[in-house]
Amino acid sequence: MTFTWILNTASLFAMTAGSLLFFLSLWQHPRSGDDELATEQERRDRQKHRRLYAIGGGVLSLWFVMQYLGVIWL
Repeated sequence: MTFTWILNTASLFAMTAGSLLFFLSLWQHPRSGDDELATEQERRDRQKHRRLYAIGGGVLSLWFVMQYLGVIWL
């Protein structure tokens, strides 16, 4: 096991954990006070963008998890 492999694994773990936290913060977000003041169109736009960011974060997280498992197993 080389030093480069250890650094690669550690950085991949950090990226995986970060992307999972990003995904979870978008997936189950707390309601903000701005939602009450926003118009219906603004609320729909926010939900649409939040959903798209959650999908993108989920795909990114899945990719990092697959890479991390590949590094561990190979």
